[in-house]
This record gives sequence, C-alpha cells and structure tokens, in this order.
Amino acid sequence: MTPTKRIAALVAAAAALLAVTAVPAGAGEPSGRHFAEHVRMHASETGFSGTHNPGVMHQGFAGWDAHHNS
Repeated sequence: MTPTKRIAALVAAAAALLAVTAVPAGAGEPSGRHFAEHVRMHASETGFSGTHNPGVMHQGFAGWDAHHNS
C-alpha cells in the first residue's frame, strides 16, 4: 500500500469513527435532566433524609436507573 493510500485509508477510518461517535444519543437514553426531574419529584413529594436522598439511593446520576421516572 502506498503512503498516499495509507493516509487516505486512515483519514476515512477517522471520519467514520467521528461520524459514529458524533451521533446524538437516542430519546430513550436517560440524561442529567431526567435525573434532576426525578430528584425534584422526590424532594417535593416525599422529602429527603440522611438515608433517603439521591446520593445514597443512586450514588448520583451514574448509579440511577431511568425506570424510576416512569
């Protein structure tokens, strides 16, 4: 493979990778906004305590499962 073809193949692979990673997440994917709505709902309906709060129950957004909102 010539250097020009090798560079062209590398550029094409990088462009394909960029196109795949640049696609926005689907609507079914939970977001920080959904987690914030979940936290607000619990704060207004049930309140929080030292043992019942998003940091303890879910370990924040990373440990949150979106099925709780439905």
